[in-house]
Amino acid sequence: MKQGTVVFIDDEESTLRALRRSLREYVSAWDFVFESSPLEALQIIKDQRPSIVVSDKRMPEMDGEQLLREVRESVPEAMRILISGDTSDNTVLASADVAHLLLPKPFEAEELVEVLERAKALKHIPISDAQRKLIGSLQHLPVLPLVYTKLKQYLDRADEPEISQLASIIEADLAISAKVIQVANSSFFGFQSKTDSLQQALMRLGVGLVENLVLFFGLSLQEPNQFDAAKAQKVVTLLEVLHSNSNLDKADDQIYLAGLFHGIGSLVEMAESSETDAIGAYLLKLWGFSPEVVNAVLYQSCPLSQEPLSKLTCQLFIAKQMVGGNHSLDEISEEILDCAEIIVTEST
Repeated sequence: MKQGTVVFIDDEESTLRALRRSLREYVSAWDFVFESSPLEALQIIKDQRPSIVVSDKRMPEMDGEQLLREVRESVPEAMRILISGDTSDNTVLASADVAHLLLPKPFEAEELVEVLERAKALKHIPISDAQRKLIGSLQHLPVLPLVYTKLKQYLDRADEPEISQLASIIEADLAISAKVIQVANSSFFGFQSKTDSLQQALMRLGVGLVENLVLFFGLSLQEPNQFDAAKAQKVVTLLEVLHSNSNLDKADDQIYLAGLFHGIGSLVEMAESSETDAIGAYLLKLWGFSPEVVNAVLYQSCPLSQEPLSKLTCQLFIAKQMVGGNHSLDEISEEILDCAEIIVTEST
C-alpha cells in the first residue's frame, strides 16, 4: 500500500535525475513526481494533493518560498521542505513561515529518506483531518534555532560525531551552552560531581539528548515568546519526583523530554487554546521525536483517551496538575486516581 505522493521541484534536470536514482528502492512505498517547472508542479500538487512537497529555493520561473506559500494555501496538510545552498540566518528566518524543514544543498539521500519516515509517522498521529489542515495552514511556525540547524546538519552527515566538533557548534551560542551545562549538573540524571566544561557535559548527556536540549533552549530563548520555559522546568522536577517515588529505574531521556516539550504547542499562535496539545505533538513528530514523547504530549490533557494508556502520559498529566495547582488533596479527580493506579501497577 502506497504511503502517499512526493513532489520534487527543481529547475536543474541533473538534480532530478540524481533524485530518481537515489530514491529508486522506495518507489514501492511512495509515488514520486519530479518536475522542473514550478507552475506545472503547482497544478499537479492541486490535483494530486501530495503528502510531501520538496522544492529548490532558487528557480527562474518562481522562487521556492513563493511556491511553498501557494502549497500552504492549496494543500495545507502537505509537509513542505525547502532546499537551499544558503543556510544563513536570513534564509532560515525567511523560510520559517512556509517550510516545515530546511535542507542544505547539496544533500544526502539519507536526509530525504528520513523525511519520508517522518511523513509516514505524521500520518499515524491520531488527529483529525481538520486539525492537520489547520496546523499546515499556520503562517508562523516556530523558527528552528540556527545553532540547532547547524548541529543537525553536522549530525546527519557525521558517521561518528566528535565531541569537540559538537562543542564548537554549540559554543557559538553562549546562552544555550550555559543551559546545557546546567542540565548536566542537575540531579535528574544522578551525576555526583559538578562540571563547567561543555565537552564534559556533552559526554555525560549523550548526543541525542543534547540535540533536543539545544532545540528546547533555542526555542525558549527566542523573542517574542509565548512558551513558558520556567513552567516546563517545574514539570520536569515533578516528573523526577513521581518517577523516583514509583520505585522505577533511574529517570530516562523520554521522561525529561516530555516534561520540557509538553507546552511547545504554545509557540504557535492559535485561535483555540484547546489545539495546542495536537500542535505540539505534530511539531515534535515533525522534528523526529519518539512516539512515546509525541503521544504523551498529545494526550497530556486527556490521558484516559489514550489506548493503551501509557505510564509516561500519566506522569506528565499528574505533574502538570500539581504545577498548575488545580487540585487540593481533597479534590483529586477520578482521572488523576486512574493515572496514579496505572503508575503504581507498572511499578510493581
